[in-house]
Parts: sequence; structure tokens; C-alpha cells
Amino acid sequence: MNFIMTKFMYPIEEKLEIMEGFYFDNPRTSEEIKYVEKIIRKATPFPPTDKSIGEEGYITLDYVIERFKTRYKKDEYVSKCIDNCKYKDPCYKVASMWVILRLKEGFKPYEYEKVVETAKNYIDTLTLLSFDVYNYVDFSILAVDDFYDLNNEIVCHQIQNSFLEIIVESTRRKTEKIKKEEYRFNGFNFYYENIIKNYHVIKEFEDKETVEYITESIQLLRKNYDLKMKFVSIVSIIELLLTHSPDSTRFNIEDSISKQFKNKVTLITYLNDKTVNYNDISRECKLIYYIRSDIAHGNFKKLDKDLKKYFELCKELKYISTKDFDKINTWDKLINRSLRYMVIIFKEYLNDYKLLEIIKEI
Repeated sequence: MNFIMTKFMYPIEEKLEIMEGFYFDNPRTSEEIKYVEKIIRKATPFPPTDKSIGEEGYITLDYVIERFKTRYKKDEYVSKCIDNCKYKDPCYKVASMWVILRLKEGFKPYEYEKVVETAKNYIDTLTLLSFDVYNYVDFSILAVDDFYDLNNEIVCHQIQNSFLEIIVESTRRKTEKIKKEEYRFNGFNFYYENIIKNYHVIKEFEDKETVEYITESIQLLRKNYDLKMKFVSIVSIIELLLTHSPDSTRFNIEDSISKQFKNKVTLITYLNDKTVNYNDISRECKLIYYIRSDIAHGNFKKLDKDLKKYFELCKELKYISTKDFDKINTWDKLINRSLRYMVIIFKEYLNDYKLLEIIKEI
């Protein structure tokens, strides 16, 4: 199959080009739908019954579909697609609406690998730029990385998560406010325009070498399961965009870059959102760079101490609700917060390249 499954369920009337050679689409042929249907059937956490609510009161796949239809009732094509499949199996209905990333036909064998790798780099970057979600574990809209490896446990796990998010979103009360961090990937129709806009910004950007390096780094850090390496990779992208090498005859290099990092990240974050407390940002960034230096210099005893200091700061600033130090949760918060700063700075770099160049040289 010449497509990758995403984490979206949404009917698409006509394929939507995201970049040259790649389109968002739904499975169209009977063969494609049945192929995706097998994965959906394996992955769904709900019993696929034709009743809205099962006899025992549990949620069923048909109920999820009906709630999805209600949630997006303003889009006539959603209702049309669901009604056209009225007598089909629920897994078939879902498969026919699942969003896929399709590779157009015609690429030569020697072009294929490079084209696909470039697309995946851009997709991860576009996801970060287009969604107000900063989660290092799960920031790609793709359910799997490879065109040829659809039917595996990773896909099933990702699809299960998507189903749960769809049901949470679809059953949300109309009066219930949604926090930014709760927005996930099921509202495909709301985000496509952002994805396209950001793609064109990247494509037309002057400094292509830097942007290509960052897009490759973003995909690699998503795949990297070592938390220390992932964190250092995020901080290195921020350093690349904001810091310069100081004069070693006048300054302590490590100390100078640490101050640059703290002050410049605080400045860009404040310019992006003037409601933030810049003193809190400055304190956090100081610790972020200390932790980065601990790892870079192999000072792991100090790393544990600084990680505990970061936990205490997050607890004080109410970024963390737990009372007792938990190393894994603290790493999660550290990486996600650092990723947030990286995205803010990268967006500013794309929007106002000259301003970032001036700030970098200060």
C-alpha cells in the first residue's frame, strides 16, 4: 500500500495535498478500505455492534460513530459519509473515514526512500508547529513511520489512543471548556489549514540548510527513547537558534552561553506571550541549561540534584501536582517544557528571521 495511517478519523471529500507528492486522503478502493478495516478491527477498544449502546451499557463502536457525526454535524460531508455506510460493519465505516497520508504514484525506486524520509521529517515538524500540544512521546500525526509496515502492534496502540481521544472529544458537554493541552489529533478539519500554512512558510524560507537540519533533528528526537539524549537534542536546537560562541579571551564560555540561553529564551517567550511571568521563565531556563551541562559533561551526581531542584521549582510554579519527587515524571515535565520553548523559538525564527539573528548576536 502506498500510504501511511495517521491518528485522525475524518472523511475527506477530495484528497488534500500537503506537500509535493503527498496527500491527506481516505482509503478509496475496496482493497484499501478492507486493509485498513483489519487494523481497525484489531485496534478498537470498543465492541463493533450495530446498537448505539450495548445491552450492558458499555460504549460501542457504532455509538462512537454516532457521537462523531453529532460532534461534526456542521460538516455535511461527515453525515453524508456515515449515512452512505449505514448498513456496513462499524469497522468498515471507520476504515472508510480514516485519514491516510498517501504517496502519489510515479516515483522511481531510487527516489522513494529519500522522498519518504523528507516527508516524514516535515510531517513531524509541521505537527509541532500546527498543534498546541507539546508532548515529546506522541507529537507526530502518523500512526507509524513506514509505508510498508502498517499491520503491527505500534499502529494498533496508536489507533486505540485515537479512539479514546475521539470518544472523549465527541462526548464532551457543549458548555465544557477545553484546555489547550487537551486538544488532540481528531479535529483534523480544524488543523489542515495550519499544516498547509506552515508547510509553505518552511518551503519558502531563505535559510534552507538550517531548517532542514532542524526538521531532521525533530524527527530523530521523536524516535530517540533515551530521555537524556532527547532532552539534550531539544536544548541544542534552541542553542543553535539563539546563542553565539563568546570570545574565550574575555568570557567563561560555559557561563556566557548559560546566560545567553536563560536571557534569550525568556525574552522570546515573553515577546510571544506577554502574560507569562518572565522571572519564572528565567529561573526555569537557568535550571534547564544546568541540567543540559550536567549531561554534556557527564556530571551525573550533580544531574540528580539539579533534577530535584527542577521538580521543586515545577511544584512551586504548579507545573507539577505531585508532592513527592518522581524521577520519570520530572523528566517528562522537563522535556515537554523544553520542547514548548523550542517550538516557540522555532516559530519566531520562521516568522521573523532578522529579529532572531539580531538577538543571537547580542
